[in-house]
Amino acid sequence: PLAAFGFYQPALHEAISRRSHEFSAPPLGPLGACIKLRDDDDDDDGREESPSSKNGRHHHNSARRWLTAVDAAIDSRKLEAWIVASAHDKHKLFEIARSLGPRRCPLDRLQIIPKDLSRPRYQIRDLRATYPGRVTETVASALRVDNAAAFNALVDLEKIDAVALYETRQDAERGCLVETTTTTTGASSAGADDPHYALLKGVTKAFLIDGAETGARNGRPYFKPLYRGGAHGHQSMTTTGL
Repeated sequence: PLAAFGFYQPALHEAISRRSHEFSAPPLGPLGACIKLRDDDDDDDGREESPSSKNGRHHHNSARRWLTAVDAAIDSRKLEAWIVASAHDKHKLFEIARSLGPRRCPLDRLQIIPKDLSRPRYQIRDLRATYPGRVTETVASALRVDNAAAFNALVDLEKIDAVALYETRQDAERGCLVETTTTTTGASSAGADDPHYALLKGVTKAFLIDGAETGARNGRPYFKPLYRGGAHGHQSMTTTGL
């Protein structure tokens, strides 16, 4: 339901629909309503798999188990966003939202992002093919996003093609961290090799199945458990059960 991405979304959606003729292209939103976790019957680019290919492969890695990880990886506020075709359409949508009043549509919650809605679906690099055995799942591969504009927005805004998913911290560190070596100087460490770490090229972050984040920062591995609070009380994909 639209209300899962903000209590104001149903009223805003209805108002936009009534005045759709005032836009150069129909606004797309909320963004969260355009995505769901990939089903076992979807192919690897997140679209429904054909019966012939479905019969030819065994599904053993259901995307649904990545629900918490994907939920942690995507900024919940982005799930509330509306995508419009132009600056003019952004102004028009803001005007419609303002006409509803702050109780029905709080403007501080509203995100309107202009993008080219006619652009074809991005042909992203599949990190699983680039790093076989090291990257086995990404946010992009765990999602089904049928709308090209929504998919493109998630790539641009959340880098879903560059966020790797792993079962455990050990899997992540073995998979997406690479060790580099720098020579330190000083009386106590002259000539000593100090190991530094970086993420694989093309990987921006890694999340674990429990929602924890791991990676490398300033040459050092880091680990950040999932924070289960919510300053804005936003619904997430976990709470909406996508």
